[in-house]
Amino acid sequence: MSTTSNARNLINGEWSDTGSVHESIDPSTGEVVGAYVSAGRAEAQAAIAAARSTFDTTVGPAIRPCDRGH
Repeated sequence: MSTTSNARNLINGEWSDTGSVHESIDPSTGEVVGAYVSAGRAEAQAAIAAARSTFDTTVGPAIRPCDRGH
């Protein structure tokens, strides 16, 4: 399975081509089952900022903390 060319992070609604692509391997067979991208500090901060903004402008104010679940 070759998925490394499709491995990207989705940050704030846009696909990011930064980061290192790594293969995920099934330890029982040694088969490559997928790929993932390790993001750096800048990508993590951008994703956190996007999530915070979305939460603050949509879900967050509409639902009481005790009703959000665990």
